[in-house]
Amino acid sequence: MKSKAITTVLALAAFFATAGSIRPQQTTHSSDRRQFTEDDRRSMRQWYNLHHDELPLGTRKKDRLPHDLESQLKVNEVLPEILRPRIHEVSSEFLIRVQPAADGCHYVFLGGNAVILERSTDYVYDVYNFKKKK
Repeated sequence: MKSKAITTVLALAAFFATAGSIRPQQTTHSSDRRQFTEDDRRSMRQWYNLHHDELPLGTRKKDRLPHDLESQLKVNEVLPEILRPRIHEVSSEFLIRVQPAADGCHYVFLGGNAVILERSTDYVYDVYNFKKKK
């Protein structure tokens, strides 16, 4: 009887000792990837620096938007028609650096920015400007 009580006490002690160090896993499902994380931003900055001499369409200096068009690229709004011809698909090397976008969304390059865009509506969920230090 005494050994059973000691075993129970030890088991409870072990449980409570490890319970404080157990945290719920923060998994990111593609269904809720509508914003760039700090890790994404850091990875995108590294990607940009690695490819600086051979940047793909949509990220090059000559692809940057003039100020009047840049001001039309807004988070939480539908992408204006005038900007849609400037959309370029992201490279596979870029996709390796970020988590999959939310269902129905994709990453695009547009005017020197990486954008999370909804495919069916062109709704802009997030924008990362490669030239601005964030």
